[in-house]
Parts: sequence; C-alpha cells; structure tokens
Amino acid sequence: MLKSRRFWVGAAFSIGLLGLFFWQVDIGETASALKRANYWWVVPGVGAYFIAVLFRAIRWHFLLRPLKPVSPRRLYPVVIVGYMANNLLPVRLGEFVRAFFLGHREGVSKTATLATIILERVFDGVGLLILALVLLPFLPITDILSDFADDTGVPVALLILAVVGPFVIVLALFFSAGAYPAFGRKIVMFLTKFVPRALKVSVESILLKFLEGLASLRSPKRILALLLLTFPIWFAEGTMYWLISFGFNVDQPFHGMMFVTSTSNLATSIPASAGGVGPFEYATKVTLEGLGTAAEAAAAFAIVLHVALLAPVTLVGLVVLWMENLSLGDLARQPAGEMLEGSEAPSASGTKS
Repeated sequence: MLKSRRFWVGAAFSIGLLGLFFWQVDIGETASALKRANYWWVVPGVGAYFIAVLFRAIRWHFLLRPLKPVSPRRLYPVVIVGYMANNLLPVRLGEFVRAFFLGHREGVSKTATLATIILERVFDGVGLLILALVLLPFLPITDILSDFADDTGVPVALLILAVVGPFVIVLALFFSAGAYPAFGRKIVMFLTKFVPRALKVSVESILLKFLEGLASLRSPKRILALLLLTFPIWFAEGTMYWLISFGFNVDQPFHGMMFVTSTSNLATSIPASAGGVGPFEYATKVTLEGLGTAAEAAAAFAIVLHVALLAPVTLVGLVVLWMENLSLGDLARQPAGEMLEGSEAPSASGTKS
C-alpha cells in the first residue's frame, strides 16, 4: 500500500489542504475557541449520526435485494465496520473491507457487493448535489465557490466540473450497464479484449459478478426509492452538524448547516487520506466562512465535528469485529486479493423483487 502512487498522491493532497487549513487561521484563537466550546452538544450530535447510519443500512438493503435479501438489522453492523475501516485505511479501502465482511457473514458475492457500495456512493453524491442546488437561492453559494477558487487557484468552472462530472459519468455508465444487461455484457466483452489471454477468463468473471451488483437499477421504482432514502441520511447527518454547532460560536440556520454537510462530504468523496482528514476540515471551514462565521470558530468546529464523525463509529466498528473474532488487519489483507482471484462465495442471487 505504501508503494502505491495513488496512496502518495492522496496523502499529498490531504496534507496540502490540512496545511492550508491551519495557515489561514490564528492557532491561538482557534485553541481558545476549542477551550470555550460546550462539548455536551456532541452527545446528541453523535446520536443523530448513528441514525444516519441506520438509514444507510435501510438503503443498502434495497440495493442488495436483487442479490440476497438481508435485513437492515443485519446490515447495520456491517455498515459500521465499513466506516470504521475507511476511517483507519487510506484511499477508501474500507469499501473492500465492507464487501468482504458482508460476504463473510451472508455468503453474498463480494464483487457484486462492491458494486452496490460504489453505487451507494454515487447516490450519495447525487443527493448532495441536489441539496446544494435546492439551497442555491437561499445562500451565497457562488461567493463561496469563488473564494475556494481563489484559495486553490482552480477556476470555478473547472471546480464545478470536477465535482459534478464524475458522479454524472459514473451514474450514466452504471445505469446503462445495470438497466440493460445485454449492453453491460457488451461493455465487459469490450474491456476484456485488452486483457492478457491468461487472465481473460478470470477478469471476465469478475466483471460479470460486478454487473450483478447493479441489478437494482433495472427497476425505476427501486431507483426512486434509493434516491428518496438518500435524503434522510443527509438530513440526519446535517442534524449532527447543526447540533454540534450550538457548542461553538457558529450562528447558522439549519439550511446553512445542510450546505456545510454537502460541501464537506463532497470534498471527502475524493479518495485521499484515511477518514478524509484535510479535505473535510478545509471544506467545512471555507464554507462556514463564506456563510459569515469567523475563521477561528469555523476551524474549531470543523476539528471537533470531524473527531465526532470518526471516533465513535470507529470504536463501535472495532468492537463489532472483536465480537466476530476478526481483526481489521485480516479484513484489509484479504478482500482485494480474493475478489481479483475470483475465490469468493457464489452469489446468492435469484431473489428478484
């Protein structure tokens, strides 16, 4: 992992934004803001976050139903383990861990499961973009984007394209491949033309299993349900932001904190450091400053909020693994290898709904 170019690019990106985050604030004033904060508001905030995780388990239940019906109660600890792994491992390796853990518990194809997890992330991005568009008339979003562009040297148009483009492209590709299986198989056949003959059969098998995970896109009703279930997730997480903001000198309405929720999570959608450290803090601070919050109060809030997002779910995830007699090291070493070798449990597909 340490030899991966992607790892070092992500680490450099995160360190750069984290350095910019601290360079733009008065460290002493930020420390004072942290001392003055009322941390009791973190408790209900963390409760709201675990409600958001519950909605994620419910949505994932609908994504997995074409493969195997797994109850949200069974999925809830798996989602927590996935988030724990993402918080401790770089470049979104927690997604592989979650796919492997579900396959370990439920006998579902790990490759198909990974497709549902990626699709889940796409729905998250689309939901956040919709929320940002809805809030556009009520907040100085254009000014915030201009400030961010000035800080980073990235033109506003390119910034918007970089955020919106990947979600639109991936959603269109997944929808085409999932809704029209014959087209999806044609894509697989095309891609395997560039694979060495010795690996062709294995790669083709992996890609076809991946297509199974997109089966939920064949039903317009299920697509609508998945999109609608995305909004309670972000409303619950936005409630966490809003509650914790009461403990700081952050005087923002609920819809303002919902926009902060959108920008901070879109920033961490870029695979970088473990837990999104760097992009999260910077996006949160810049957005709050654009909404009129003092830089030091915004920085203190961003630091505490991120700890509240990372620490509790990580601790609970480690407890879940301990109860399952598993370790994160075991899960982190095995998933990618098993998927690439095709040595996984057969998919429990066949249940259509």
